[in-house]
Amino acid sequence: MRRIALLLVLAVLLPTGVARAGGWATVELGEAPSGLVAGEPWHVELIVKQHGVTPLAGLEPSIQISDRGGATRTFRARPTGAPGTYVADVTFPSAGTWSARISDGFTDAVPHRISTLDVAPGTGAAVGGSGFPWEQTIAIALVALLWMGGWIAGYGWPHPHMRAHSPFHPRLRRAA
Repeated sequence: MRRIALLLVLAVLLPTGVARAGGWATVELGEAPSGLVAGEPWHVELIVKQHGVTPLAGLEPSIQISDRGGATRTFRARPTGAPGTYVADVTFPSAGTWSARISDGFTDAVPHRISTLDVAPGTGAAVGGSGFPWEQTIAIALVALLWMGGWIAGYGWPHPHMRAHSPFHPRLRRAA
């Protein structure tokens, strides 16, 4: 009876071990990350292969970035058409040191890690910096200048009653 129970337990547990065998994938980057700038997308190519050999199609890999302060963002990759090849556009919101983890979309049991990424400061108000809204300030100044130009063109400068007192007015010119 014990033998039958043991065989029954093995018969139940054996298929689960076989099903989990070989359930892993590798992820390669199309090229090493370099020249990363805050606010500018990093177009990263992921190549997912089962056992590091066979390209895997039909997956949904993603890249998760985290800064030292704990801010985390996730970017989903989309298929390129080539088997096992996916692309994602990752945008770092600020400069600094970031860590990245790749979920292959196959098992996702253990995310793939990339060494820390150094991101340079970007240009413009949207990325770090002083936080002063330069673009809005310039737009407001431009609108104000256009309004003043329209006012001057519409009403004349100087005002008509002041022209009569101008030394250049024809009545006040001295005969030479």
